[in-house]
Amino acid sequence: MVTETDDKARSRTRSETDRDDKTYDSTTRMNADTNVEEALATASLAWAANMNRTYDEFLEMSLISARRSQQHFDTLMSHAQQHHDAQQALGVQYMQSCIDTANLVNKQAVAHRDLAIHHEWGAHEQVDDPRDKK
Repeated sequence: MVTETDDKARSRTRSETDRDDKTYDSTTRMNADTNVEEALATASLAWAANMNRTYDEFLEMSLISARRSQQHFDTLMSHAQQHHDAQQALGVQYMQSCIDTANLVNKQAVAHRDLAIHHEWGAHEQVDDPRDKK
């Protein structure tokens, strides 16, 4: 028994079937394109997030390096300041020692001069100590 719907289905023309296939294909293509666009958008977001994270990591490494460099510089400057202070103290001590030595040499020269004058003008047997002058 052939029903009316079977007859209608059989009576469909080839163009109607082709049209339905084309509609199905275009819908499938549109869905595929949408999926590709979504995948590209997701990949683009992931790429941007990865770039941002990479930049943040690089920035963090750079900041850590800068902090370490600053700490190293501060340590070096502290040691340099201590060395400079010690060098200044030694310089002052050296200058004081030079002045004291020059004064002693000058006093000795004066004593030798006084002794030579005394020998030239005085008795040679008795030598007075020039430091005992009153």
